[in-house]
Amino acid sequence: MITMLFEEWKRYFDKFLKEMVDEMTDSYLDVFGLKVVFDDNYNFGRKRWLAAYQKSKSPLDNNEILISINYPYMYKLMMQKMKNMSRSNFIFNIEAQAKITVGHEIGHGLVEFLVDYCDVESEDLDEFVHYYLDGDLDEEELVEEFGRYQFPEATGVWSSELDDYLSKIVDVM
Repeated sequence: MITMLFEEWKRYFDKFLKEMVDEMTDSYLDVFGLKVVFDDNYNFGRKRWLAAYQKSKSPLDNNEILISINYPYMYKLMMQKMKNMSRSNFIFNIEAQAKITVGHEIGHGLVEFLVDYCDVESEDLDEFVHYYLDGDLDEEELVEEFGRYQFPEATGVWSSELDDYLSKIVDVM
């Protein structure tokens, strides 16, 4: 049975979270002039959210994607659900949760950026915005898939519609 103190779990989680942010920075964020900022003071209250993209604070006005992680809640869930795993499987699951969760939240920021901030001349961007505003693209579905795509070894999701659009838009920049 696995037991891992919160501090040790958080060190692993933050290591994998940083890897995900670095990958996203190399793939998209630098090209768009964006950076990820973490807010440790967000009050999740009774919300059972693993993380939150703080759109209401208009972080993109400052070229930031502002994210908060609900560390205590995530730790509690992982310890409950994975207590009978081997240590290596548990660490694999920490990596999966970190990359999928932060990928999902960055996805929200990227969708908002493409729709409201990006001014690149691109047919793919125009198509994305058109389909999004017409309701043909559901943001939550896009970012769920995008988050799962960030760690296909755990999820089996090997492609992402949002990633396809982002790659095409980045290619014309």
